[in-house]
Amino acid sequence: MQPNTTPELVPRTGDGGVGQPDRLEQAAALGGVVFALLTLLYIALSPQVDPAASPRAVVRAYTEHRTAALFWNEIFAVSNFFYLFFLGALYHRLRRAEGGTGWLALIAFTGGLGLVLTHVVETLSAQVLAWHVAPDAVSSGDLSSVRVLFDLNSLTVYYDVIPNIASITAVVILTLRTGVFPRWLAWFGIGMTAAGLVMTLGITHPQQGALTLVPENVYALAWLFIYLPALVFFLVRPERPARNAASVTDRSPATAPR
Repeated sequence: MQPNTTPELVPRTGDGGVGQPDRLEQAAALGGVVFALLTLLYIALSPQVDPAASPRAVVRAYTEHRTAALFWNEIFAVSNFFYLFFLGALYHRLRRAEGGTGWLALIAFTGGLGLVLTHVVETLSAQVLAWHVAPDAVSSGDLSSVRVLFDLNSLTVYYDVIPNIASITAVVILTLRTGVFPRWLAWFGIGMTAAGLVMTLGITHPQQGALTLVPENVYALAWLFIYLPALVFFLVRPERPARNAASVTDRSPATAPR
């Protein structure tokens, strides 16, 4: 019988320690905190325009606060830079805990990437509105482009939830299977996923009704104030002893104990 030369999935760092993330990985994880703070700043600065507002009301909001609109959307765009580094640190931790093909860790990463891409659409549509379309609509009186861009900007909030709750679900499954994070975070993630799924139903009636506001606030506040900071906290700390899901099922006949 040949000896098993396959390296075990033991978490190591660039400093040689076991289970302790290196400083670069910790800095990447802290990008999640920066993302959360910039997102909260973006929400605070954004004008409260109802998704069902008339094109004239939209034009008035984006022309009266044109410079501010360009600024707050730039903040939102920059926040995605930090979120991508956070996603890298999260994937690294989940991949080592999962072992095998790492398909759940990949879903967690690509779900977060899908969130970033929908945020790009949201930001670009608002930037174009503030930069040219809204001021031009004042002089020309043509409001058709205003309605299209504002609808695109308003409705992305319902679609960025879908990849994000897919990412959360992957983290939940891995947490329950491997113990990579505390179990309470998994149960909390299940509640967030349920709220997110209910929130997506608001796409059928995007008028800020109870069907939209209640789950949206539960989901958004829980994600920004509890779930995301908790992930950052656990990512910068030493790794928990994980029950590697691939440790038994992925053994080949040549390496299995006899």
